[in-house]
Amino acid sequence: MAEQFLDKENQHALGEYATFDLGGTLNFGHSRLNIRVANLFDREYSDTGFIGAFGEERLVPAAGRNVVASLSVH
Repeated sequence: MAEQFLDKENQHALGEYATFDLGGTLNFGHSRLNIRVANLFDREYSDTGFIGAFGEERLVPAAGRNVVASLSVH
């Protein structure tokens, strides 16, 4: 991500970042397993924030590595 700012005047830039996500599906018989790994390399970054009462940047850290799995039966 690039060109994001915390304020309307575009004076407080939010740092650029990139993450790597990975997902896959495994079909077997009448079942399907889906797995998705977000932020695979556990990159630390802030994806949002706000300007505090004294003009300081208050960055909000984004989620670390996370895994979501689902199993469906047809």
